[in-house]
Amino acid sequence: MSLACKIIGHKWDGCTCQRCGTVRDEAHDWNSCTCRKCGKVRDEEQYHSYRMMRQVSEGPENIRLVGDSCTCSVCHQVRDTHHRYRNGRCEVCGATLDADLSAMGPADLAEVAFCARYSTAQRMRALGSLDGATALGHFAQLLERHGAEGIEEPRLSTTRAGVRLPRPFEEVWLSHDEVLDAFAEMLSQEQLASLFGTVFTKERWKSSDASIGLLAHVRGAEEVARIVRDLDMDASLVGRCLSDHPDRDEVCAELLENEDDRMREGACLALGGHVRDKECNCTRCGKRGCHEYVQTSGGGRGSTADVYKCKYCGDTQVYFTDGW
Repeated sequence: MSLACKIIGHKWDGCTCQRCGTVRDEAHDWNSCTCRKCGKVRDEEQYHSYRMMRQVSEGPENIRLVGDSCTCSVCHQVRDTHHRYRNGRCEVCGATLDADLSAMGPADLAEVAFCARYSTAQRMRALGSLDGATALGHFAQLLERHGAEGIEEPRLSTTRAGVRLPRPFEEVWLSHDEVLDAFAEMLSQEQLASLFGTVFTKERWKSSDASIGLLAHVRGAEEVARIVRDLDMDASLVGRCLSDHPDRDEVCAELLENEDDRMREGACLALGGHVRDKECNCTRCGKRGCHEYVQTSGGGRGSTADVYKCKYCGDTQVYFTDGW
């Protein structure tokens, strides 16, 4: 978050702040199922575009609708219907027939279990064919290998035949869903903790939905607090991780005693937000100046200054065209 946003609040353009890029879950610019500005995807099936387009001859005018598809042409989400199988594999999304799973080895089963382009039923069946230690080992190897090599998972476009759209690895594998929850239930607490000491220490993955989802399965306030501290999370991420944790109150009570300001503020956010006194200092985590400014005047044509006022304590800030 930029300094200006911390002081005067965000400058929203729909769902996204023009200054710092923060995204809120409102005022989206929807293109079917996907927001044009932030990329958020709506899960409801009626918003997706499951149409199969095919180039029947040369020229952009010769793309024809050939029927329903298993893959959304906008966000590339896959549903477990309308697959187009050829030799046991869907030619659109790559999903394999269930019969194929019986011939797979542990590495291939892990690829299916942790890849979102397969159906939930196929992924659960593949995961059920592995024991916890084997699943953990291959999960860690997948993250390490794809992180080191920068591999992207290709997805077949449904708008032009033969064109593949690259999709980042973490979007395909690192999603939090019922398969990941089932994976977490297979692991001991020591095995879960080992993930947070290795692969999830990487900056690109420690804030992923998968790491946050798996952290909810770690029991014990002391252990969760240790992981949060070890990963050096910022306050907003601490709040995300702990807001729905079953041991939230115990973990937050411990973190509120931590010397790190980010830990205390994150715990405060997880508990519902700052508890402000008359001067907007938080009485729970000790953060000073928890202002939330809203623009009260200015911003019109010919205006040289914008006036912002804290909606809690009334503190006023004036922003001139040449700065504060």
